[in-house]
Formats: sequence, C-alpha cells, structure tokens
Amino acid sequence: MKYLKDIIKKFQFAFLFLLTINIVTAQNLVPNPGFEFYNNLPTRVGEWCAATAWYNLTGDCEYDSGGPRSGSPDYFHEDGEYPVTLPANAFSTVFPIEGNGVMGMVLWKAELDTISFREYISTNLTEVLEVGASYTVSFYTSNGNENIRVGGYGSNNLGVYFSTDNLIQMNATPVLVNPHFELNEILYSNDWTLTSFDFIADGEYEYITIGNFRDNANTSVEQFESFTIEGSAYYYIDELCVVKTGEDCSILTAINTPEPTSPAIKIFPNPLVADLLLLSFNKIDLNGNTVLIHNAFGDLVYASSLSCFSEVCEISIEDILGGIYFLTVEFGSERLTQKFIRF
Repeated sequence: MKYLKDIIKKFQFAFLFLLTINIVTAQNLVPNPGFEFYNNLPTRVGEWCAATAWYNLTGDCEYDSGGPRSGSPDYFHEDGEYPVTLPANAFSTVFPIEGNGVMGMVLWKAELDTISFREYISTNLTEVLEVGASYTVSFYTSNGNENIRVGGYGSNNLGVYFSTDNLIQMNATPVLVNPHFELNEILYSNDWTLTSFDFIADGEYEYITIGNFRDNANTSVEQFESFTIEGSAYYYIDELCVVKTGEDCSILTAINTPEPTSPAIKIFPNPLVADLLLLSFNKIDLNGNTVLIHNAFGDLVYASSLSCFSEVCEISIEDILGGIYFLTVEFGSERLTQKFIRF
C-alpha cells in the first residue's frame, strides 16, 4: 500500500476537541460538512437526499423512487434504520469522526467493471469563491473499520472538482472532467485518513463535487482485504471543509448546532491523560446502566456497569491504551454515544 507523504496525513487527535460548536471563528463554505443535519433519517441504501444540502449528479434518490437507483451515494446515520445505521451497517462497521452521520460512495465496482460505475457527492457552497484567493480544502475518508461486506478495494483518482454550475451524470457513468485536485496513488485505510490541499480559485465557483472523474481504463485499483458481498472501492466521507488558506477547519462549522434539548452525556476531561474518566449527564439516571467502549476499529475494549454519584459517573480506564474511543451508554432500548481521546 502506498501512502501520500505530502497530501494525506493520518488522522490527528490533538485538535479534535477544540471545537466550540456555537462559536464560529471562521467560515467553512461547505454546508452540513459532517452530514449531521437531515431532511429525514435514512432507511435504505442510495438515500443521499436524506442529508440536508447534499445531492448526487443524476438527481435520482432511492427515497424518491422506492427502488434502487444508479449513481446514488449512501447516507448513514446512528439513528437511521438498517442497512444504513452506524457504526454497524450492511456495508461494514465505521464510526463517524464527529457527530452521527457520514456519506458513502463507490469509486469503482468490480461487478460493473466494464461500464465504469461511479458515484459522486456534491453541494452548493455557501459563498462564491473569490478569483485569485487561496483556499484550503480538506476531508476525511475511510474504507470501513472492520467487517467489510461491501468494499475491500482501494482506488486512485479520488478527486475534487469546483464548478460554476451543478454537474450532470448520466446513469452511473463517469463524469469526465479534469478535477482541480486528484489523488494519483491508491488510497485505502480502515482508519480515517485526512486529505488536505491548497487551491487558488481561477473562477467564481459555486459548487464542489467529490468522486472519481476517470473511466476504468484510466483508474488503478488494488484489493486490500476480503469482502463477503460485493467487491468495490467504497469510501466513507466525513468532515469536509473549504476555508481561505490560513483559517482552521478544526475549530469551525458552517452550520451552528443548537444546544441539545434531548438527553445528553458529557465526558471529561477530554482529551484524557489520567486513568479515571468522569461522565456527566442530564435528564437520565444512568447509575447501574451498561457502558461500552469501542476503539476506532469497532473493537469492544471495555464493558461494565456505571457507578454514579449524584450526576457524575466514574469509569476506570487504566488498562486502555492511548487512542480514539467511542463510549456508549445503554439504558433500556436507548443508546447514547460520545467520543473521547486517551493519551
């Protein structure tokens, strides 16, 4: 496997939790960059249109038609219905970087190799790009943490294209344009991988589109692991950002998130250096309920019952190594999940 030294960096933990959601210090021009906001919760594959402000290039959405459609990316959400739930879904197991949603799309499909099957995601930027201005574009990709049922292949040519009008795709065939950015080497990772590049706008662009803009004759693929249902170069996408160069994507969001009115849990300190993790909550008595901790690959590393005093629960994690983890509290039929970092 080849890794891009200058363009792609492994997911860095240090700045994840600097996010202050209700204070926007810079403007991310990508609306709904983490796919948290939805028109409706997804219930089936190909339901890209459930995610607010995002669309594909054919206009076909399975939610609209009730049946499979060509070139339709998949919207996954923790509160959606199987097969498009998180972290475990019909494709694989994957935890979102932030929040509760991710998008997934095919860059290449083994079964349809002869027709160069493609899927794209696209959105209308919140502002027209300024000609001559330098922008930093970033996003995270993963091929699934584990339990790969759809995927197993990596592809090159993951590209980003800016346009003044929305692109049009015929069925699921490639949109043959020259992207403003393109990964020339094959990308595959079970973890989340950050892709970031600088770009000087040479037009008053209003749209951003992500996908493989080459046909199969000009695309290289490699199988990295086995699959149980369908071989494809399948990529989850999360946390897209377009800002003017010098601004920081790690502490901003294009859409403010309101204060939660539903039951919520909070982990502190976070990031965590000591061996004792504290958990606070509102509106729920969590004492005695089950707590589960999974690592970034979906492996269960901790399971126990909560021991709480007043509104604070204590969890000893002295046997857990440094890394990124997802803590889930089960109470009845409900589940609450929060992410934390262990140094």
